[in-house]
Amino acid sequence: MYMYSAHIQHISKTISSKLYLLQRLKTFLPTNSRILFFNAYISPYFDYCSPAWANISQNSKNTLLKLQKRAARIILDADFLHPSAELFLQLNWLPLEKRLTYNTAILVYKALNDLTPPYLSNLFSVSSNTSRSSENLRLSVPRVTTKLTSAAFSHNGAKIWNDLPVKLRQSNKLQTFKTNLKKHLLQLNI
Repeated sequence: MYMYSAHIQHISKTISSKLYLLQRLKTFLPTNSRILFFNAYISPYFDYCSPAWANISQNSKNTLLKLQKRAARIILDADFLHPSAELFLQLNWLPLEKRLTYNTAILVYKALNDLTPPYLSNLFSVSSNTSRSSENLRLSVPRVTTKLTSAAFSHNGAKIWNDLPVKLRQSNKLQTFKTNLKKHLLQLNI
């Protein structure tokens, strides 16, 4: 979508400049230090406000994914022909699309467990269709009338949440939820 194209373009330029720096430093840094550099200086740009990116254009997603692949190649000193899926597995990373799902699901979990301000917590309600829905923590998915409303956090977040396994949705601690969610998404990636 247009409203995010300038934002994504800015993020892409920033990430690209940080990757250039990492490329220059990599001969002086062991792999674990390159990972630390990535986690401290680059990863936050992929994650900040990412639940709001539900409807960014495929071109924007591809731009960010290429930067993520480039980062993996720099960190692991792999050549351009090395498959990025193998690099992501080696680094225990989620590809961009799964990363967006991961961040959205975490924000929904926080909203459902009153770990966010009320304006986010009030966006979701447990479906009241059946008693089993409340046991399984299925959320009501708001109806959409336009493409813009389909990208709303309340709609996209509820859909992502409902697609998660029941056992995962029933996690009682945030850290447990994060760990199991990442395992689940990595398994989907194989």
